[in-house]
Amino acid sequence: MGAPLEDPELWEVFREEMTRHVAALSSPGASAAAWRGAMHSIRGAASMMGLDALAEEVADLEDALRGRDGDAARRGVGALERRLLDLGVDAKGLGALLPPEAAGDTLRPSSPPTAIDPSEGAELYGYFLSDAHSRLDALRDEFALARGAADRAEVKRSLDASLRLLHALKGASAMAGAPGISRAAHALEGAVQAVSARSGTNLDAAFAALERARAQLAVAVGNPDGGESAAGPMVDGLRAAGLLRARDVPGKVTASAAPRSSAEGLRVDEHVRVAMRTVAQLSEAVGEVAFVRSRVDQGAEVLHELSRALAQRGQDVDDALRRIGPARPWGVPAEVIASLRRVGDGLRDASARIDTAVSRARRHGDALGRSSERARELLRGAGEVNAGWIFDRVAPAAQLSAAGDRLVRVLRRGDEVAVDRALAEPLVDVLSQLVRNAVAHGVERPATRLARSKPATAALRLEARAEGDAVYFAVEDDGAGIDLDAVRDRAEQLGHLPRGARATPQEVLETLFIPGVSTRLWAAPEAGRGVGLDLVRESVRQLGGVVRASTQRGVGSRFEVEVEARPIAQRLLPVRLHRRYVMVPLARVLRVQRAADTPGAMSLAALLGDERGSEGVALHLRTAAGPRWVAAPETLPPVELVVRPLPRPLDRGPWRGAAIDGAGRVVLVMDPDRLPP
Repeated sequence: MGAPLEDPELWEVFREEMTRHVAALSSPGASAAAWRGAMHSIRGAASMMGLDALAEEVADLEDALRGRDGDAARRGVGALERRLLDLGVDAKGLGALLPPEAAGDTLRPSSPPTAIDPSEGAELYGYFLSDAHSRLDALRDEFALARGAADRAEVKRSLDASLRLLHALKGASAMAGAPGISRAAHALEGAVQAVSARSGTNLDAAFAALERARAQLAVAVGNPDGGESAAGPMVDGLRAAGLLRARDVPGKVTASAAPRSSAEGLRVDEHVRVAMRTVAQLSEAVGEVAFVRSRVDQGAEVLHELSRALAQRGQDVDDALRRIGPARPWGVPAEVIASLRRVGDGLRDASARIDTAVSRARRHGDALGRSSERARELLRGAGEVNAGWIFDRVAPAAQLSAAGDRLVRVLRRGDEVAVDRALAEPLVDVLSQLVRNAVAHGVERPATRLARSKPATAALRLEARAEGDAVYFAVEDDGAGIDLDAVRDRAEQLGHLPRGARATPQEVLETLFIPGVSTRLWAAPEAGRGVGLDLVRESVRQLGGVVRASTQRGVGSRFEVEVEARPIAQRLLPVRLHRRYVMVPLARVLRVQRAADTPGAMSLAALLGDERGSEGVALHLRTAAGPRWVAAPETLPPVELVVRPLPRPLDRGPWRGAAIDGAGRVVLVMDPDRLPP
């Protein structure tokens, strides 16, 4: 790593932390566990500050303690005292201490908290690789959009999205045992922020540097050493482009590496492991059957109408023949009457054959529907996980964030709640960020908790529950709570709250989800650069959900995420406007009634820019801001269609995605939470 950091505030925090560790080691009867924790924390802090020599000396001391080498341990403690004194830390007398090992205390080898269960390491690391490459592909698109944007607001929008992608990649790589990727993503975050802060319009060189770094990071993701060898050139390139400061390049961190080989940790049994993406694709393919079946039903109805028309024409011929009567010498020739009779018979025969074909098509359609429903039921088990699967991947974030100076016990409730994998995977990132924030910003250190008559070990609760068509997840801590005054001051400084306004506690909490609102004044790798909660809200919004915060000073904080438990094939309510059709998720429709009985309902057509006319029905919609009435000309019977997300930059306005209806039309699917006010 380069030169030590030059951040006065960060140095003050570092010295304060070192003084606290020295005091803990100097206390009578300090145990081997206390020494292990202190050494681990000192080494991590030294690496973050760019003090490589100090970090190496502490690593040697840790090795001596693990190896029960008393002489080497005493020498290491003396060297540590000298280093800390040189840095302005009050460590006098530390070198005279006798480490527990030298006193005969049994000191067992230890390792940092395990981020991933080794028995599942290969599978989870494979998921991490797939997820990382997807995020890097999306990052490439965001860079391209920002580079070609016509105005500064669009550039800012794409760069904010880039920060969210990198922040999620950083957290996932740290948990997957790829510290090099985590550090590289952190550095690229800093470079993106540097570009975002520039006011000039000619940023081609900066964007070229960002894209080169992104490509190098993509190469680093595939390296078996966790990105250590490939991440260095990426950081050097960004620094040469003038996009990095020293603080944007954290030192090496220790993380437990997950098995890289797909053969490690696997056992032969009757189960076949299928990639999550493959399960999602299979679910979508089965969902397409609903569309095919609707086309079959629609075609059968058209044929049935044709059959009725033919039968009616045959009846018309018979009526005409009765009026004509029998053949007479002065009347219609006999051969004409015979020809008309054959036409009538042919029409009735064609009608009967079409009816037979319609009945057969409907039977085949019913069979297709039953088969698809059975397939969907079978895939539902493969396409679902329970909340425990999510918690298993989120809980390690608490221990990693504790960094040895906080004690955290994770409690879980609702492990059995079923969640679609399409929701479960992004929820891991969301909840992990909330856990990191809870530990870094909410949980107090043991001494502080004891002084406040709390247990030294903090309780972090992970909860899940299902209610109707929604699934709720919560992260709750019993820490210090959120300092609303500090958040209010920060929000006022950034212009998100009027100065002197009597904002309610909930309004203050809402500002936490705005980028940059953070009581911290520097980048904290364990919690983020102030984009963490922005990432949470944006990720939850993309899932069609909402996130809420509550806090009580001195008692703790709670963040709750609500998402719809929707499969790819969704039940939708078609709504006809004046010039088009749109679809509304049926789970969001509370009631439909006559518009005349609902005065004051807003015109959905007008809201969506369609021509305004008579409104026949009113829909009572459930939205994140509360129930809302909207009026429309009419609704049609519900349908089940495959909903696909809209690509950038089409994902604007009040839309969740698009679907193809039974008539082959592309229809937009509404997101009630994004309706204009």
